[in-house]
Amino acid sequence: MNKFSSNEEHEKFLKEQCIFPLGFSCSVQPLSFFPQEKKLEKPFPMNLTLITLDNASDSFAGVFTSNAFPGHPVVLGKKLIKESLCQGIFINNKISNVCTKGGMEDSLTLQKSIEKELAAEGFILPSSTGIIGWKLPVDQMQAQ
Repeated sequence: MNKFSSNEEHEKFLKEQCIFPLGFSCSVQPLSFFPQEKKLEKPFPMNLTLITLDNASDSFAGVFTSNAFPGHPVVLGKKLIKESLCQGIFINNKISNVCTKGGMEDSLTLQKSIEKELAAEGFILPSSTGIIGWKLPVDQMQAQ
């Protein structure tokens, strides 16, 4: 068992262990926002994670929930996975994008925005996890 003298030492260790295979890249961006659904005194934190392949690939697979009421990213992902080339996956935490008005449009907007920014040759698979019923802060997410 590893023991660390500080959080910084532990974080450094974790970063050294997190090495992606050749041809993959990862980016994590923090985002703070005020949700529409709840008044908060402090901004609500969220992480935006993008894992990409240097070159789009037709060698990919997906496992999706069997829930009868899947989130909008799951519904979109099931359609995208049938396409020929995958370029990566975009993950947000804190908000699941389930049971929200306009949630599918939000997923599509984010997906297309990332694909355009990357000049992607394949699709970017959306993924969300978190609170059900809250709307994604799409404008703030796109600004990141």
